[in-house]
Amino acid sequence: MSYSEMENKLKQLKFPDRFLMTNILTEVRVQNVNKNYTEIENFIGQLETGTENLIPHYQLTIKVSALCTRKKVLETLEKKEWKGI
Repeated sequence: MSYSEMENKLKQLKFPDRFLMTNILTEVRVQNVNKNYTEIENFIGQLETGTENLIPHYQLTIKVSALCTRKKVLETLEKKEWKGI
């Protein structure tokens, strides 16, 4: 898949651009293991075009200031209202 095809597909799927992703992720608060809420400190996203495995996907690495379970992070992201998409 060429870059322009990938870009068109992402628009068709209403995938958020990096600026919207930044705005969304800076507002997210995740419940940590102590039942308190913590913010995301840093994150890195990378779009994989699927040239090696034929499966295009987006990888996201999130760093929080307190210990959070993967389950809580995923639940929080699933419940997040993705405005602007």
